Amino acid sequence: MNRTSAPGWKTILDPEASDPLARFKHQSVIVHANGIKYQGVLIGADEQEIYLRTETRYLTIRMELVSKLELFDATIEFDPARRVDPDFYRTDDLDPDDEGRG
Repeated sequence: MNRTSAPGWKTILDPEASDPLARFKHQSVIVHANGIKYQGVLIGADEQEIYLRTETRYLTIRMELVSKLELFDATIEFDPARRVDPDFYRTDDLDPDDEGRG
């Protein structure tokens, strides 16, 4: 399978460019592949694989598994503690007669 026929490639490739991923090279990206999001710096790609440098190692991701590739938006805050907003736990607006039945 060539990369122009892989799912999601129509939205990220520039068909006029000799290297369709050139605009993403050496930038922070998110690669969606096989139900997993990989974040790192795009090192390069060929017909079979994408090469990504992540925080802890280098990854090679098979092209046929990639469904989407997008630039990483550094303005999105990452919460390593995965804190939940306290309003998530509010129960004062629940119907007491419902008893958790939906």
